[in-house]
Amino acid sequence: MGTRHNRASMIRNFGLFLQSNGYDAYVLPNNMLPKCSSDFQPYIFTHAEIQELARIFDAIPL
Repeated sequence: MGTRHNRASMIRNFGLFLQSNGYDAYVLPNNMLPKCSSDFQPYIFTHAEIQELARIFDAIPL
């Protein structure tokens, strides 16, 4: 969904840019932009988990 929102936003901003430079241009209404929503929740590693990961990675043979 983010890609569609980004494209629509760029087109809207380009129209605003053209208008600000004196050109007659269509500007996509702000309420027409697709809604961006995400249920992403970042996971924060503890120091112990990072140390354990580093220990495991160091044990991988090259």
